Amino acid sequence: MKEFKCYEVEEFKSLRQAVKRNVDRQGDKPAFVFREKKELKKVTYREFYNDALYLGNALLKRGFIDRHVACIGENCYRWLIVHSTMMTSNGVYVPLDRQLPKQDIVTVLNHSDSEVFFFTKKYIKILEEIRPELPNIKMFVCLDAEAAEGEYLSLDDLLAEGKALVESGFNEYEKIEGDTDALRLLVYTSGTTGMAKGVMLSERNVMTCINTGLRLTRLYDRAISLLPYHHTYEGIGLVAELACGVTVFINDSIKNLLKNFEEFKPQTAFLVPAHLEAFYKRIQKAIGKKKPLIDAMISVSNGLRKCGIDLRRKMFGMILKPFGGELIKVISGGAPIRPEIADFFDAIGVTVVNGYGITECSPLVAITREGYDDCYTAGVPIGSVNVKIKDPDENGIGEVCVKGTSVMLGYYKNQEATDRVMEDGWFNTEDLGLLDEKGRLKITGRSKNLIVLRNGKNIFPEEIENYILSIPYVAEAAVTAWHDESGEETGLCAHIYLDAQSEMAGDPEREAKVKEDIIKVCKPLPAYKQVSRVNIRKEEFVKTTTNKIKRNAIK
Repeated sequence: MKEFKCYEVEEFKSLRQAVKRNVDRQGDKPAFVFREKKELKKVTYREFYNDALYLGNALLKRGFIDRHVACIGENCYRWLIVHSTMMTSNGVYVPLDRQLPKQDIVTVLNHSDSEVFFFTKKYIKILEEIRPELPNIKMFVCLDAEAAEGEYLSLDDLLAEGKALVESGFNEYEKIEGDTDALRLLVYTSGTTGMAKGVMLSERNVMTCINTGLRLTRLYDRAISLLPYHHTYEGIGLVAELACGVTVFINDSIKNLLKNFEEFKPQTAFLVPAHLEAFYKRIQKAIGKKKPLIDAMISVSNGLRKCGIDLRRKMFGMILKPFGGELIKVISGGAPIRPEIADFFDAIGVTVVNGYGITECSPLVAITREGYDDCYTAGVPIGSVNVKIKDPDENGIGEVCVKGTSVMLGYYKNQEATDRVMEDGWFNTEDLGLLDEKGRLKITGRSKNLIVLRNGKNIFPEEIENYILSIPYVAEAAVTAWHDESGEETGLCAHIYLDAQSEMAGDPEREAKVKEDIIKVCKPLPAYKQVSRVNIRKEEFVKTTTNKIKRNAIK
């Protein structure tokens, strides 16, 4: 394996500094491409910078630029204007999960002390119901309304107001130099096991994470954006792309994803493992009976690569065509990825970079290095953090703890929760993992998910789920314990959701066949990790907006 070298990075202290550099160097280059009312639109770096300038001055003039400002809605360019404006202000930006139940929206808005609320039309009906419960919100702004409606302002009106201010000589917003160590981003975690907490991040947290992360991986000229913007992984990824002068295509819907891949031809994509799993199974289904031929071609290609000859793009061009044909790299995060999937994409010409992170760390902690690491680990810690394993067992597995400049300021108005996870500057992720002999981090599971059988055996359900997900017709899987009459955890149950398009979904004998296939794929595991019960679900699992299964919702 060749020696790894870091990429050179022009470091930035702020998002404004990064975007402004691109305005000065390539202001007419598209920053974003998106569909609006079925029309394809392009926004240049200069136009994007100006839109944030206009909104910032309008909010400043109205007395809100240094306040807490919340935003909810579908991914769209207008959301990004609010995001950029507040991330380069002296206020606090509060992005909300678009799947939050009505009462949770009330809870988060009130707990976060938000005074301005941006939203899309989709939420107007909900707002009418919860309005009396939001006494602190002083200004409501609809992102996609063409004009003000009652007490709801429109973003277009604020942009026009801000533009008029700038043209008249008022541009106080651009003079703002926020404290880089102050609270700037307040993110309520979309956890899989309970109520969200408000994670406090500073501008220094975010920018050091980006600057050090970019030393370990590079971004290419065109990217596609599809993960929810409220999520730190996608939000910070977008900041990194803007810092690198990337043109980002905003995906309008999941059903149009492959169509948009083919039309826009991205070179980079930030995805979660569920997307890669779906792409992999789609490719395998398309290959069908040609699989032995493709496997043989991969073997030949891998042999040529060892000799310094890389023909992957030519040999597997037809496989990559549905993804635009120019995809070079996928950055996968949010959950562990099955290594064999990463190996397959690498074999056909797409590098998969596996990142491990958590919102409380802005969010990146470790990342695999291209041409040096593989996806059997989460790679090495980035330069802004140190990682240690707390109370390791005989296998070196313990709780992953992180310390450094990208670790959060704490939980908002929750000192008790902060004290529970912070000790001498070390943040306890409550993930379980180990550091190998090369300093690479391997995540084995969540401590909250750990199953302890009555025989004392510890089981990480994620390990078994990866085996089960290798079955072609299994779309989703979760492993839990089942209990005997005394309530003790005595065995394992696999909860399965089948691919609705597979033949197995309609097979009357599917339960017995599924159990047989699970026993077959899990054969390499020791006896105590074998599944003894199978529950085939009629509906998909309840998931977070980044496709993580909510385990506390499994019945």
